[in-house]
Parts: sequence; C-alpha cells; structure tokens
Amino acid sequence: EDLCATLRKVHALSGYVADPHTGVALCAAERLGYIPLHNGNDGDHQNSRRSASDGSTQDRPTALMATASPCKFEEAVTVALGAKVWEEYRQSQFPQRACEILDSTEVAPIVYPFTAGKTLEEVQMDWQRQAEDIIDTL
Repeated sequence: EDLCATLRKVHALSGYVADPHTGVALCAAERLGYIPLHNGNDGDHQNSRRSASDGSTQDRPTALMATASPCKFEEAVTVALGAKVWEEYRQSQFPQRACEILDSTEVAPIVYPFTAGKTLEEVQMDWQRQAEDIIDTL
C-alpha cells in the first residue's frame, strides 16, 4: 500500500514513473523527513520536514538514485498507477531496447544435460561448446 501510494504521489507531483525499488527509497526518504511528497493539499499529511533547529534534514539537499527502470515492472506500476498511465509510459518513455525485447519472440530455455559416466570437467566442456555454438548463431 505504501509503495503504491508513494508511486502515485511522485507521479502526481512530477509526472515521473518510478520503479518499485526507487519507490521504496522515496517512501523511506519521505518518512525520514528528507523529502516532502505532498503538494500542500493533503489535509491528513503531516509536514514531513522537521524544524531546522533540531538538527534535522530541513533544507538539506537530498539525492536519490533510481536503481531500476519501471519498464521491468509492468504489473507493479499498473497496480500503483493504473493501466492508462502504464500505456502512456509504454508509448512515450519506454526504452527502445526494452521495446525490442518485448516485441521479439521468446526463446525456449536451453537445457544443458548431465551425461552419466562423464566427469564434471567433461560435462562442463560439453556445456561450454554448446553455449559457444549458440553464441555463434546470434
């Protein structure tokens, strides 16, 4: 619930679609008083900044680094922000490489079998040759 609420606040204030990992950091930063994630219209939201006289974070610059791309979290972003926002994000801000991956045909997983009677080193060499053959076809 808190994560979804934070993602909604950030999107409402800035239009930014944050990934869930960054959302957790934003939520923690707000709770600790480092950043205010409200626009002043939240009647039930206490001011997340403490007074500067208590040695708090008031007026201290704060940087949060996004740790992932929201493109990897369709379900979480859709639950938090709704399908319309996800589609807008997908159409306008989605990384090109991620679009290419989503539009490609999924490849079945490769099974590397263990051959009875071979040593571990022999089996690993077989796997390495199989992997090299796959790479050569790319």
